[in-house]
Amino acid sequence: MNKVEILREYMKKCGVSACIIPTADPHLSEYVPEHYKLREWVSGFTGSAGTLVVTEEEGGLWTDGRYYIQAEKELSGIKLYKASEPDCTKIHEYLAEKLNCGDILGVDGSLFSKKELDNIIEKLRKCDININTEFTPDVIWENRPSMPSDKAFILPEKYCGEKVSEKVEKVRSLMKKEGFTHYLAALPESIMWLLNIRGNDIKCTPVMLSYLVVSQGEIFLYAPKEKIDDCVCKYLENNNVTLNDYKNIISDLRKIGEDSFLAADFTLCNYNLIKALKCAYKDRKDFIYNLKCIRTKKEIENIKKAYIKENIALTKSFYEIYHSENIDECDVCDIIEKNRRAQEGYIYPSFDTIAAFGANAAMMHYSCEKESCAKIEKNGLLLIDTGGQYFEGTTDTTRTLVLGEISDEQKENLTLVLKGNIALLMAVFPDGALGRDIDILARMPLWEKGLDYRCSTGHGVGYLLGVHEGPQRLSIKSQEKLCEMMTITDEPGVYVENEYGIRIENHLCVKKYMKTEYGSFLCFEVLNYCPIGTRGIIPQMLDERQRKWLNDYNEKCSILLKPFLTKEEYEWLKTYIMKI
Repeated sequence: MNKVEILREYMKKCGVSACIIPTADPHLSEYVPEHYKLREWVSGFTGSAGTLVVTEEEGGLWTDGRYYIQAEKELSGIKLYKASEPDCTKIHEYLAEKLNCGDILGVDGSLFSKKELDNIIEKLRKCDININTEFTPDVIWENRPSMPSDKAFILPEKYCGEKVSEKVEKVRSLMKKEGFTHYLAALPESIMWLLNIRGNDIKCTPVMLSYLVVSQGEIFLYAPKEKIDDCVCKYLENNNVTLNDYKNIISDLRKIGEDSFLAADFTLCNYNLIKALKCAYKDRKDFIYNLKCIRTKKEIENIKKAYIKENIALTKSFYEIYHSENIDECDVCDIIEKNRRAQEGYIYPSFDTIAAFGANAAMMHYSCEKESCAKIEKNGLLLIDTGGQYFEGTTDTTRTLVLGEISDEQKENLTLVLKGNIALLMAVFPDGALGRDIDILARMPLWEKGLDYRCSTGHGVGYLLGVHEGPQRLSIKSQEKLCEMMTITDEPGVYVENEYGIRIENHLCVKKYMKTEYGSFLCFEVLNYCPIGTRGIIPQMLDERQRKWLNDYNEKCSILLKPFLTKEEYEWLKTYIMKI
């Protein structure tokens, strides 16, 4: 009996005709601990985003454009639904078609946001389909991975530049202004940011799964007490934080007095948390979520330091890759990790390195395995998307290495991607512009050739937190304002299925540009100086400003990196970034 059949047996036992299994933990994290990867266990799809729906006779997997190619390779007996496509059947539409009046849909309410599950319930109620929000299919999972047990640790103020008391005061000021007595936070990144602590519950993301309740006089942290050592416990006490058992969050929420008024973000808090409340509450955009994305001057200084270390590691790695024979994609990952570990303050990767040669690079979130990964051949494109967690910050960089000879089409598309990358990072835009307002700049060179990419152009990056941070985003759909001191990536690309992929990514900070009678204007500052190889670039396709930017950028890379490179590495670098 396969895993889908085991699930159907459990569904039958529970009296449900269909179930939804999302990629989620109770904190709605982007990346989840192995303990919560039930969707992957049942479906076989290993991508980081996707929703599985299983009925008595069928199964469907909804995922976005980053994973179409990967999902088609990994799914068996489960139909792929391409969620990014405008004509894709929505999950509620699928269920309305497959289920009959009176049928029961099973979901685990702790794995859905209040907003998302309310939406599903409302849509299916019209079809007379009932919802069981206490359906827990994880009980079928034999040998389920246990939760991580690593201890939390304190992030010294020298790295973040702001005291816990200062951050808490900002939150309480916002609460008071809007009349809230309590505030509930469930996103671990927000909680870690507020308390200046970090954990190790999610691979590559230094957070501890926890909840936080803030009132005007008290702060309650709900965390596994076995993860809090005496040092962190004393630190929390000194910051007037009361530590409560992680499992008590639901029961304690029920105890909040009826005369209280609680703020919670229904997109970031799971359904069961809000359902437990007896007091008055309101859906309000998370206070911390919109504070932590604004970097302090100290954080920006530290991020630049982190990137010096990162760029040393990457440049040494590129040199080694170009001078190695008989290596594969996994060897490339090992080379990068080895050079990173030589850097002081490095902790671990900020995500699993994507080292994709040839056709594998057409899968945006490709993951190589030693048994099946591609050999690095003498001719072709090698896409490397990689990042590290340093005490000074989180890094994320993509470069596409040209190995030997490549086709004219590949040269043209490589140059188009570079043009889009440069056009965006050179942008000047009015204060108040949304992410969607300038996303077009990176896509325009590609659109002119009938090309595009099925993902956002850029995302926020946390500070020793998640490599993907909201709310800022560069996307056709982004409604978020770009604000001074936000950081964001710039990563256009071209992906030709079964042939190759190209992406160039830089990490930017939003800065003041000027103020005139027409208002305030903003621009970007580049934070990472990782050399961009000029071989394969068609100089005639770049205008004078773009060529100057590229040459100046590579020159600064050379100056910053020279003290840390061997003579052989530096001589190679000069040829790698030869002026165009």
